[in-house]
Amino acid sequence: PRVLGDLPASCRRVFAAFACLADATGRLQISTRKLAKYAGLSETQTRRAVKRLVAVRLLKQLSPGSELEPLFSS
Repeated sequence: PRVLGDLPASCRRVFAAFACLADATGRLQISTRKLAKYAGLSETQTRRAVKRLVAVRLLKQLSPGSELEPLFSS
């Protein structure tokens, strides 16, 4: 998505990690710690990036501490 280019690098890294780790339905249930480690970011940076990705509607958090899913089709 084009909007991803306007976001900080941390958002792009988290989104890329999401794309690599999500299941066939596009859902991902993972701890912030594990997502941060995979993306090479701190937990704080990862939480901020997820909030930004949710705000621009690239991801949808189903419930706090729960799964994430994309809000776009490839």
